[in-house]
Amino acid sequence: MLDCSKEKIEAEVLSILGKCPEEASEVPYVGLKNLGSTCYANALLQSLFWVDQLRDAIFHWKPGHEESKAGTMHNLQLTFAHLQSGLSKAYDTTNLARSLGLNTSVQQDVEEFYQLLLGYIEDELQEIDELKDTIKDIFVGAHVYETQCNVCGEKVLNEEDFNQIPLSVEGKRSLSECISGYLKREFLEDYKCTKCTGIGSQRRLKLKKLPAILSLHLLRFVYDKDTMMKKKLFDDVSFPLSFDQNFLSTDSQDLTEYELMAVICHTGPNAFAGHYITYLRARDTNTWWKFDDSEVTRCSTFPFSTTPSYSYSYSYSYSYASSDKTEKEPKPYILLYRRKDLPIIDTKIPSHLHEEIDLHLQNMVVKTASYEERKKALAEKILQERLSYCDVWENLPVPIGDTEWFWIEVGWLKKYLKQTPYTFIDSIDNTKIQCRHGKLCMDSTKMKRISKRAWETLSNMYLAEAPLKQDDMCLECVSEKFVELNILLKRAEMFSNTRRTISTRHYYAHNRSTYFWVNSEWLKQWQAVDKDMEHTLEPNFTLDVACSHGKLTPYSSKRTLVHPEAWEYFATYFPCPDIVKFAEPSSPCTECGEQKKNEDKERLSREAERRAEKLALQDLYHSRHDLSLQSNESYYIISKSWIDKWKSYLDNPNEFLPTGPNNLALICEHSKLKVDICKRIAENKKEDFKILTKRQWEAMTKYHPDIIGEIEIHVDRVVGYYEPRDFKGFTKPGVCEECCQKLEEEKSENLRRFIDETIKIEQKVAAIAGLSSWTFKSKTVKASHTHTVGELKLLIFQEMDIMPYKQDLFQGKIHLDDDNMTLFDFGVFPNKPIEIHEPNKDEQMKAVLKASHGAMETETGFEGTKLQRKVASPRSDRSEKSTETNNSSSPIIIPDNEEWTCLACTFINTSAGGYCDMCETSRPNS
Repeated sequence: MLDCSKEKIEAEVLSILGKCPEEASEVPYVGLKNLGSTCYANALLQSLFWVDQLRDAIFHWKPGHEESKAGTMHNLQLTFAHLQSGLSKAYDTTNLARSLGLNTSVQQDVEEFYQLLLGYIEDELQEIDELKDTIKDIFVGAHVYETQCNVCGEKVLNEEDFNQIPLSVEGKRSLSECISGYLKREFLEDYKCTKCTGIGSQRRLKLKKLPAILSLHLLRFVYDKDTMMKKKLFDDVSFPLSFDQNFLSTDSQDLTEYELMAVICHTGPNAFAGHYITYLRARDTNTWWKFDDSEVTRCSTFPFSTTPSYSYSYSYSYSYASSDKTEKEPKPYILLYRRKDLPIIDTKIPSHLHEEIDLHLQNMVVKTASYEERKKALAEKILQERLSYCDVWENLPVPIGDTEWFWIEVGWLKKYLKQTPYTFIDSIDNTKIQCRHGKLCMDSTKMKRISKRAWETLSNMYLAEAPLKQDDMCLECVSEKFVELNILLKRAEMFSNTRRTISTRHYYAHNRSTYFWVNSEWLKQWQAVDKDMEHTLEPNFTLDVACSHGKLTPYSSKRTLVHPEAWEYFATYFPCPDIVKFAEPSSPCTECGEQKKNEDKERLSREAERRAEKLALQDLYHSRHDLSLQSNESYYIISKSWIDKWKSYLDNPNEFLPTGPNNLALICEHSKLKVDICKRIAENKKEDFKILTKRQWEAMTKYHPDIIGEIEIHVDRVVGYYEPRDFKGFTKPGVCEECCQKLEEEKSENLRRFIDETIKIEQKVAAIAGLSSWTFKSKTVKASHTHTVGELKLLIFQEMDIMPYKQDLFQGKIHLDDDNMTLFDFGVFPNKPIEIHEPNKDEQMKAVLKASHGAMETETGFEGTKLQRKVASPRSDRSEKSTETNNSSSPIIIPDNEEWTCLACTFINTSAGGYCDMCETSRPNS
């Protein structure tokens, strides 16, 4: 029975229509719709919107002459205006994403988007004098690098701007530990003082000035040397709701307090997949709100810990995943702290946006009203359908004693009775249970008998056609069915009788003079099938019973006698125009009989010749091992493939006599040998030929005089029995060196061009820890000659779990040292094992760096968008302010176009930024 409750019907209506596309917001704040993979943008836009000073500056930005409604800044204004108006539940940012050129199906890093978007806004605000310093005034602070010589105490100060502080979280439990690690003193052993030329110094970072909005970037995505990919750190780091500047150990005497305003979080198993959400604190009510794309909910308590946790932390790289619930928990990624003394600004939506806001409100009202109308109509229809369903369900069986009922197609009825949740059903179609005369068919499995009341209810709802009552059975179809069943029963009885009459016991119990001949092979096939499969047999059951002269064939193996009843059964149910009827007294054809006698004589003669040849060469016929060679003796060569055919000919009397021994496969166009027979014998490689003694050769030539290509070999000296050693001899004809070399090259070439062959991979490992004994760990992989060495290393990694950069591959003396070359280029053979040697540390590091550069080349990020190269000034332009103490010389500045190596992940950077492109660690100052 279906549930007719109001709650159930409303739930089904919602599942059909979905939510209202322009649903009004039930909370004071507006969400942002996810356009596919734009959660990173939604989380950042919500956080920046809550910065009053930035929102006010964007609202005061005015479009230029070329700016249109498709412009980025206009769409950013419109987005912030909708977030402030609070009309709809969620705003669609399609126009903003399109104006920025974002690929909405690709997930991006919210921190990278943060830097690029601030850089873009900063560039756009430069055109307005009163707004050009907005980004710097809100987000930019200053820190100082202090480098002090260990010898003379000389200090060099280098001041730089920043808009974000990157903090390592690995192994940390609190924000204070992260900041301590960021500000800790470093020792530079290779630093050379410009004053005293002494070696060695120490360097530390001091925060000189903090911005109004302090952004703390928790480095959860770091570079993993083992996998050569980024991995996510799941360390739980506590952070305070507020602090003063002493918390950051700044040199400023200003004790301005900061309060937490936003927490941008990442959920997911690794750095390449997941979801971004943000938590924001309402300044007026001091309440926390969760912004998850379109959904905005109030948090009953602060969702994160403010005290250090001592639970175990872990990380996962790209290649691994975990089902642990920790991966589904939001992990803080960017923390935004706001100065407590920042004024609250009552921002006003620009007047040029009022028209678009009002139009959006009108459309929302119209769409909401239309949705409510469709929702109400659908709910009424579902309720009516469900009430009718319950009535049909209760009255479906035909009451006892009722003389009137209806038939309905069972497939439609099953679909109707299984309609949960609610589904739309087609009209009743009874044509499937009607015969060709328009009445009820004979197949009872396709129909169901239902009561008159149930039929009337269904027919009124689903417009039934061709109602079929209890007396609509087709008498004509019933008569035809009766005749058909009678024929089938009769044939089944005749089939059983025919099988019984063909039995051997019944065969000798009757007078055979009345029997008839049928094809023996056909009869065997008929006896092997069931009566339901008789139709699969060929109808000519007397095939080959008559000879070409129209008489009974003398070949008795082709014919078999059967009982007259069996013959009549075959003739009735297997009609064929070529049927012939011969009774037992019929005499075979005399002409064909003479031919058969001659064939029998020839067969007996061949059998006698075979026996004589087999007796004369029985040592060659029964030999299982190679011939034992003797010094100063002559031998002869015959192709191994011909010897195999010759043995088959001797064993099977139906085999035809093979043509004479043909050694042309061993002889080249110069009438010499293209295979070095003596060398093959010395190497025990005799798979292509067979060695015969002189006596065997003479016997073979007697029975097969048409030998083509006689090859004689004379043995001068031989040591060994079945496996000759120190073999010396010569052949007639001699060896053609040119053709012999050409053949070897062709074989080698064919062997190297392998497809999906199994190659054995061996790794030398210690058998017992601490001992010098070794063993080989081996696996197999399937590869082709077109695979590169790099692709082979990936196959080995899948089978043996050995990272590619730890694989130094050898096949014999061949070093597979180029990942871009194919196995064919190196001359790799599939029948030889490939050994894995572990490279030294320097070679491993080169492989890691090479793979890292390749990975960076394939990462596109925001390439092709308006945000490309739009990085905020503190990350790309370095201030060169310096303060000298103790008569210091000029500070040390690294040129922007110089390569530099990250101290954390050893990645070689070529960009001019102050952060590593791989792990985002700060660039060293010396």
